Amino acid sequence: MKISKLVKISSISLGLMALAFSAIAFKSGEAASFAPITSCGTISSSGNYELANNLSSASGTCLTITAPNVNLNCLNFSITGPAAYPSTAIYSNQANTSVSNCTINDFWKGIHFENVSGGSVIKNDVRSDVTQAFGIHLSGGTGNTLQDNTAITRPSYGGAAINLEGSSNNTLLNNYAESDKWIGITLWDLGGIGANNNVLTGNTGIGGADGIIVWRSHNNRLVSNTGTGTGNPGRGIYLVASNSNTLDSNICSATASATYIGVAGCDLIWSSNNYLANNQIQSNGGASLSIYGDGTNGASSGNIMADNTLSGPNIQAYIYGNAAGGNTFVRNHFTETAGIYVRDESSGNIWDTGEGSRVRQGNYWPNVLSGSVEVIDSKPGNGWGNCGTGFPYAQATSQGKFFGPGADNAPATTNIGNCGGQNKLETIKSQKKK
Repeated sequence: MKISKLVKISSISLGLMALAFSAIAFKSGEAASFAPITSCGTISSSGNYELANNLSSASGTCLTITAPNVNLNCLNFSITGPAAYPSTAIYSNQANTSVSNCTINDFWKGIHFENVSGGSVIKNDVRSDVTQAFGIHLSGGTGNTLQDNTAITRPSYGGAAINLEGSSNNTLLNNYAESDKWIGITLWDLGGIGANNNVLTGNTGIGGADGIIVWRSHNNRLVSNTGTGTGNPGRGIYLVASNSNTLDSNICSATASATYIGVAGCDLIWSSNNYLANNQIQSNGGASLSIYGDGTNGASSGNIMADNTLSGPNIQAYIYGNAAGGNTFVRNHFTETAGIYVRDESSGNIWDTGEGSRVRQGNYWPNVLSGSVEVIDSKPGNGWGNCGTGFPYAQATSQGKFFGPGADNAPATTNIGNCGGQNKLETIKSQKKK
């Protein structure tokens, strides 16, 4: 059955129209039809809806969804707002809300889900210059999917392109989020409830401050994302008071050239038991990787950094504060720089896998691999050093590239040789036993 005539739908009649179209489709055996929307209003009944034309709103909220199980497809028609606060293009507080293919401009909030569960936001384009604008905003709720969206906010101050606030167990996949004055993607707490257990994969977050920030939120998994902070301060991926998160195979980049320590590719503050692996961590400014903890606001300990590549002209790993010990660094690739590889101002950090490991493994230091610092592998085929004049790799042996109390007792090396019958590490052990 073909529906050839479109009528203007009031806020009261949207729900009735959806039911009528569903009934017609059911009786005829055809695929479910979509009720056309031609003006702003309220969707008060479950069903399928689609825009029939562009919409505009002079104030307030354009489309309000007050029924569960609503599927709204904008068919790439636009919804244009007043370029003022407060205003929202699409608002829902109902379960299983789906919003797709919408082009949204000039609202304070483009798409706002409040306590929505099981919803989806897919293939939307949301842009705004309103101060403190949020492109896509999830407050509360759980189990939603955000996929293939573009959200760009260019306010004079504040806001975030994609913001999850106290919203958990969501999936963010292949979204592009840019905010030139503030933050690309935020996972933020709401009234002390974190945005927890979310999975972010293949997203791009670019911010004038931070690319991606995890704030007082835990057990999130970030895989193959790109986070870029362009300002001073500015961080690629920033964890604040956030624990037990996994960052795997991301690109964390800070592009500002300022030497201020707040310019960091990846920055952990008051955050513990996080796992960072296989990331590209780079900064044009202060530090590639920065970790800070203190006894007043919170420690940063128990974090594991493994198999990352760190690059930058100043400090590639900076650990500071009186409670930033107990972190482990293994198999990380530091890169050649006029600056330094490590400045560790805390104590108790670990730079290799330890004596109990089957093969003791440390990190990759450029001046060891080049032969400038002599570290020898006396166990051919092992690839990890255990003697030499530059062993262990520490402040006294690193030629000014490693500062702090720690030491790498198994730095990677290509120098295969004989340690003279007994390697240096074994000598150290025997001396301790005496």
